Amino acid sequence: MNRKAVGIALACALAVLMVSAVATYDWDYDDTAPTGIDVGADDTGTLQENSIAYVIFEKHGVLTFVLAVLMFSAMIGGVCISREEVDSDDSD
Repeated sequence: MNRKAVGIALACALAVLMVSAVATYDWDYDDTAPTGIDVGADDTGTLQENSIAYVIFEKHGVLTFVLAVLMFSAMIGGVCISREEVDSDDSD
């Protein structure tokens, strides 16, 4: 079978799978007013100690910062590698 035909068939099957997943999901729409997103803050605006935001940014903030620097440097490295600069030596 032709590789192009296999690729097109696979892409179509994946598109059908994604559309059917969205179409059959229970979105739980009702007539109630929308509520805010619970981020773990209490009435005074301070984070509760059992919330994910508190754990990520307060308990493990240093680790989060180190991972952010690592991901940023990987992104910059990927951009530099993808540019594929060629050094031209015009000193002849």
